[in-house]
Amino acid sequence: METLEHSWPAALSSLCLDWNGIGPEGSRFLARALAKPNLLRSLDLRSNPLQDEGVLCICKALASCPLKWLGLGETMLTDHGAELAVK
Repeated sequence: METLEHSWPAALSSLCLDWNGIGPEGSRFLARALAKPNLLRSLDLRSNPLQDEGVLCICKALASCPLKWLGLGETMLTDHGAELAVK
């Protein structure tokens, strides 16, 4: 995830990272990459142990993205974390 942070392709529109073992620490690297101007419209993070902390970090970074679809199934997200992420 650290490499992705430093070499994010600006024209990337879809990214599938399901089943990659990305946890809260990896989500911080990803969030920094997502905070840069980008054209990402689809991001699949399903089946990664992001937990509430990782999902919240990513959702904050996505606030200015033109994202249309975000896959967060099986990420250890709790109901409380989901409520916070929606805000």
